[in-house]
Amino acid sequence: MARKPTSSSSRRSKMVRGDQYELTVETRATLNKLGDRVKMRISYPDFDGGESFIHDMSSPQYHWLPPGCLVEERFHATGKVYKYYYDPEGWQYYAKCGFLKCLENQGIFVP
Repeated sequence: MARKPTSSSSRRSKMVRGDQYELTVETRATLNKLGDRVKMRISYPDFDGGESFIHDMSSPQYHWLPPGCLVEERFHATGKVYKYYYDPEGWQYYAKCGFLKCLENQGIFVP
């Protein structure tokens, strides 16, 4: 069994798992479009000890997200954190700047 690194455990304990706070109706619709692949990452830790968390506009650090958009944070056993952004249609973006540009092109306002 893989050990969890001590360097990121304090960050990990401050994160809110998607099922511990109320997700918006729009976020739930986006999750349904994403299918089982993302849902399995949220529900079960990776074999290497990593975890995934979902955040939407109801999460304090992501209050700027428009309705239906979400961020998946993947914590790997090495301590590295990867963020993936999803729009309401279920498209995945690897960078925040690309995500925001596509939202702008779709006419979605981001404060």
